[in-house]
Amino acid sequence: MKNKWIALLLAAALGFTALVGCTGENEKEEPDHPVSSSSSSAEESVPETPVPGGESSTPVPGNPVEPAPEPPESSPGQVLPVETENPNFDEKFQDNPIDKAYIQDNNQAISNKDMVEVSEKYAGIWREEVAAAYDALLEKVTDERKETLKKEQQAWSDGTEAALQEFHDDAQAVGGSMAQVDEASRVMDYYRGRAATLYEELYALDPNYTYHFAG
Repeated sequence: MKNKWIALLLAAALGFTALVGCTGENEKEEPDHPVSSSSSSAEESVPETPVPGGESSTPVPGNPVEPAPEPPESSPGQVLPVETENPNFDEKFQDNPIDKAYIQDNNQAISNKDMVEVSEKYAGIWREEVAAAYDALLEKVTDERKETLKKEQQAWSDGTEAALQEFHDDAQAVGGSMAQVDEASRVMDYYRGRAATLYEELYALDPNYTYHFAG
C-alpha cells in the first residue's frame, strides 16, 4: 500500500515538471527582433507639403527660368492711347500717320535733348492738326452747332497758356534733362488730345476724313 502512494506521488511530480517545461518554451517563442510601432512609423516617408497651385516652389535642376521677352521696336506707351465711345474712330485714329512718324523719329533719338526736339516738332504738327480739324468741322456742322463749337474752341485756346505754364512749372520743380523731356511730351499730348476730340466729331460726319499732315 505504501509503495502505491509513492508511485502516485512520483507520477504527479513528473506531470507537473512536464507542464512547467512546456509553459517555459511557449514563453520563449518570441521574435528575435521585435518590431516597435515607433520605429516603423519613423521609417515611413514624410509626405511632401503641397504647394498652392500644384507646383513645387523648389527650382527643378536643368530647367532654367525663361528669359523676359525682348521689347518691341516701337514700345507701347510712347504715345497715349485715345479711347472714346466710338471704337471705329479709335481704330482709325490709332493708325494716324503723325504718331507713326513720331515713334520712328523718337526711336532714333539718342540724347534727352534729341527727344525734347522730337516732341517739340510734333507738338507743332498737332497744333496744325487742331486748326485743320476745326476748320473742316465748321464747314460740315449745322449753324447751331457751329456757334457752340466756336465757343468750345475759344475756351480751349484761352486755357492753353495756363496749361503750358503748368507743364513748365512742374518740370522746373523736378529739374534735370528728363523733366524737360516730360514737359515737351506733355505739350505734344496737349495738342494731340484736342485734335483727337475734333477729329472724333468730324469722323461722325465724314468717316473718310484725312489729316493735314503730309509726312
